[in-house]
Amino acid sequence: MSDSDSYPNLLTRLWRYLALFVKRPTEVATLVPSSRFLTRKLSEDPGFKHARHVVELGPGDGSTTRALLAAMQPEARLLAIELVAELVDVLQTIDDKRCIVEHADANELHALMRRHDMQQADVIVSGIPFSNLAPEQAAQIIDAIYRALTPGGVFVAYQFRDQINGLAERRFGDPEICFVPWNIPPVSIYRWTKATVPVAELVKSFDESPAIGETPKPIESLDDFRCGGVVT
Repeated sequence: MSDSDSYPNLLTRLWRYLALFVKRPTEVATLVPSSRFLTRKLSEDPGFKHARHVVELGPGDGSTTRALLAAMQPEARLLAIELVAELVDVLQTIDDKRCIVEHADANELHALMRRHDMQQADVIVSGIPFSNLAPEQAAQIIDAIYRALTPGGVFVAYQFRDQINGLAERRFGDPEICFVPWNIPPVSIYRWTKATVPVAELVKSFDESPAIGETPKPIESLDDFRCGGVVT
């Protein structure tokens, strides 16, 4: 039996999400699973074309996971981290050797990546409902995502509310935003690319630059050519 044959039908999936939403409203963000319009848009991200290590946080029942796997290269691997045990059981039915499923919290991201020999991720996709989290917890997850991404890596989050924009801005800067109306409820996709020079260091470098009319600092060593660790 193929993976698609074992995947529950829409009615079964709707009933599961309804039951879980009633039982765990802070952990399950929606009454319905992700639409094909959302999963298609996520999988079309160019970051998957050359990604070797992909992480998915809060994959739910795996509709997005299957779409990401279809977009990934044969040698790539996907680490799916899900907190809800009932959804982990469904994720484990995915018949793809590239997919690794872990029943864990997103804050365990680094330990799980080390366990599976992933030094850094090329793409991290998140369906975690950040608007349901305490600000401290949400900030910790964003920091973990930032550290886990390779420079030039991509962080993609699909959200029903815009709290994540303010949370991630201090680490990643401004996002690209794509609205997907044909989802229930409508959802926005936020996309950031991790800079090779941290945003905070760029701001600091700009703030410390001499004002117009001031004499620049004398160059005394090679370190004076460095901006955020990059030789210019």
